[in-house]
Amino acid sequence: MRPDHFSGGQEYDLMSGMTVTNDVIQRYGGEDFKDPIVAPLRAIRAFYMFLFMDLYGDTPLMNRKLSEGEVLDRSPRAEVAKYIESELL
Repeated sequence: MRPDHFSGGQEYDLMSGMTVTNDVIQRYGGEDFKDPIVAPLRAIRAFYMFLFMDLYGDTPLMNRKLSEGEVLDRSPRAEVAKYIESELL
């Protein structure tokens, strides 16, 4: 991290937030599980995704736990925005 760089670790923090949230969602049975904790977790992940999209534009859709060494391609900003909206509805 460079002290004169604007983001100063924000990318790492946002990706970590999405990763941890995906891990907890998976522990509670995944996206479709009806445990009351899953809906707020999906909203938290959507918030991280919104911040990431707002800062960087086209971003990867980190909507699941990634396997070791897996790399996601960026998705267009409009697609990410639609996904965030669907998560909140």
